[in-house]
Amino acid sequence: MRKISLSAGLIAGFIAAAASVGFSPAVFAADAAAHPPKIEWKYEGPFGTYDRAAVRRGLQVYQEVCAVCHSLEYVAFRTLASVGFSEDEIKELASLAPLNDLFAWRSPSFKNLGLKGQDLSEPEMIKLMLQEPRLVRRPVVRVGDKLIIGANLKTLEAEL
Repeated sequence: MRKISLSAGLIAGFIAAAASVGFSPAVFAADAAAHPPKIEWKYEGPFGTYDRAAVRRGLQVYQEVCAVCHSLEYVAFRTLASVGFSEDEIKELASLAPLNDLFAWRSPSFKNLGLKGQDLSEPEMIKLMLQEPRLVRRPVVRVGDKLIIGANLKTLEAEL
């Protein structure tokens, strides 16, 4: 009988303590505090985009500082592929290899456009590659003055 009254007393004490803390004005004081303003970031949401220049600067910082100790092992390529090339970079790559080889003709992105294959001029291809980075055939590997495009392992092994 003594155990039952002791445990009932402990339970009543816990309930009283919880009720006194639960109704304390100190608990509700945090609601009156100033909160930082809500900022709309352009990379939020399903249709968000990244600032290409900022991502390129971030990559440069990573290569010069962070890559010494840290890898990009767990970063998915699809998150970096959307950064794309600038117009000058595409023109430079086109000076090393034909633009037709650099353009991803069999890409789902190209098929979704509903355009006919080889009817595009070079300026049109460059414009499309700037708008949709997935239209650049990957990987693009530059070895000296030679450009290797596509995932042909034999060609890569021969050049490297």
